Amino acid sequence: MRRGSNRGRFEMDLKQVESLIQSTLVPVVMISGCGLIALVVQTRYGRIIDRIRALSEERRRLSEGLGGIAHHGDPEDRLRAIEAQMATLVRRGLLVKRSLFFIASSVFSFVLTSFLLYLAYVSGAPLDRLFAFLTPLAFLAGMTFLLIGMIAMVLEVAASYSSTLAEVGMGPGGRGDGSGG
Repeated sequence: MRRGSNRGRFEMDLKQVESLIQSTLVPVVMISGCGLIALVVQTRYGRIIDRIRALSEERRRLSEGLGGIAHHGDPEDRLRAIEAQMATLVRRGLLVKRSLFFIASSVFSFVLTSFLLYLAYVSGAPLDRLFAFLTPLAFLAGMTFLLIGMIAMVLEVAASYSSTLAEVGMGPGGRGDGSGG
């Protein structure tokens, strides 16, 4: 009988370990997902920065009257267009930067969730109520940060589309009829 009770204790401990592993996997999956999203966001950020640098160089060359830049019409018109594009790109860059900040904050929150789950497991009963409060709070914070980061990305994508339409003359401020197609 004693052997059976020891075996029952081993099974109970094994089930607790299994539960711990399962509960810590959720934040790990969220961290991995955030990492993939962050890669996409970082790529967009890099493209925006590269475009700002290219336009800045074109503006410098036009201002100095240097050759080698193919443009049609008045250089002053092109300079105004560059300024407008750069203003839009700076706004878009800020949205992407904020998105990255919130995605990184969500990763931090999910790591904290895993850490709290582990501490709850090893600390025992005296701190159970504290960890029962802090752990879901950290997870909820991570989900909230991720949501805010994704909203910022959706706003940036919308701004990107609008500025592209305006640049090709098919949207507000363009030469088209504003219908977009």
